[in-house]
Amino acid sequence: KTPQSLSKEFDSVFLALGTWEASPIDLPGVQCQGVHHALHFLDAIAHGKDVRIGQKVVVIGGGNAAIDSARTAARMGADVTVVYRRQRQDMPAIPEEVDEAYEEGVKFAYLAAPHRIISDGQGGVKAIEVQKTTLGEFGVTGRRRPVPTDEVMRISCDTIILAIGERVDTVFTGGSQLELKRDGTIKVDRHSSETNLL
Repeated sequence: KTPQSLSKEFDSVFLALGTWEASPIDLPGVQCQGVHHALHFLDAIAHGKDVRIGQKVVVIGGGNAAIDSARTAARMGADVTVVYRRQRQDMPAIPEEVDEAYEEGVKFAYLAAPHRIISDGQGGVKAIEVQKTTLGEFGVTGRRRPVPTDEVMRISCDTIILAIGERVDTVFTGGSQLELKRDGTIKVDRHSSETNLL
């Protein structure tokens, strides 16, 4: 089905496609075995698949997917550290779930951004280097921008879960003649939420 065929069949079509594709990250060592995207990790767990993680897990990110991944890994018996580039009060994750993560033994490294993943020499993960950050000017989101410093810290781990955001999967919208924004989301009228395909 395409938006055009659906619009011929129905008077109105509501598109609620979500952002189900993991955002890419330009991080040295990201190709190592033991590096997972949060969406894939959580989806596999939800479907009862056999997901192998190590004993020391680092989760990168501060949103709900990061906290869900951290708590899931902790329940699987791992020692988990969440690395987030801002402070706790800036995290978009639900505050109560962050509290519950603390209660479940998850550790947090704030004001730290991923710098590079260190391989164990056999294709796996040995550690991650994170760059300490400070908070600079306020950005368009209303939060202060993290500014990297020269201080680098190494965290030993054998598994890394990337929860750095999601983007739109354009398989459905790609050839649809729908007007898209730069980020791949559908451009709609600000008042009516209608697309260009009326």
